[in-house]
Amino acid sequence: MLKKVIIYLFVVVVLVACDSKTIEQKEVSNQKKSNAVVETIMNRRSIRSYKPEQIKPDELDIILECGINAPSARNIQPWSVRVVQSKEVLTKLNSDYVNYTKLQNPEFSNRVPDYDVLFGAPTFVLIAGDTTEMYAQNDCGMLAQNMLLAAESMQIGSCVLGGIIRFINSPQGKEFRDMLLLPDNHRLFIGIVFGYKDENPDAKPRDASKVKKIN
Repeated sequence: MLKKVIIYLFVVVVLVACDSKTIEQKEVSNQKKSNAVVETIMNRRSIRSYKPEQIKPDELDIILECGINAPSARNIQPWSVRVVQSKEVLTKLNSDYVNYTKLQNPEFSNRVPDYDVLFGAPTFVLIAGDTTEMYAQNDCGMLAQNMLLAAESMQIGSCVLGGIIRFINSPQGKEFRDMLLLPDNHRLFIGIVFGYKDENPDAKPRDASKVKKIN
């Protein structure tokens, strides 16, 4: 009899613990859905297909304002932000980049003959930082993240680009770089395209094991 009672109590404890865990998981899930910032972070994806229409000027202003309200070391704000929306300029930039990449990798043209490094996005934002400031890259990164999340909150897609920035910083990219009128001590760190989404990709898996809590 005593053995049955012990087993019964054990089962009850296990069920209560499982039920409590389920409730906690539901509370966390509900909190994510009810918190606009958390929901925006979890919903954002890198978009690589855009509708042709330009984003609205007031939407762009909000994105830029959110960007420059990012924190920076000692509030130096060591960034310069440039916005390019000219279709003619963006088309030429892509063409120059493709030609440059073909020289670096001849197989590139056969692999992606109609490649568009900007993915058809109508707005290209470039973020440069003061190379004399130790934390400029960190600060520019926070500025960029603010822009990405602000855009997502308005259902505007975005994608951070790397290769095109390397090209613009190279000697072959001087023509475009000069057009940006950056201060002499600034170097381009980040490029982001923005536009209305023409795709809705699923989230890529995240590796939670990379996060460790040190007690």
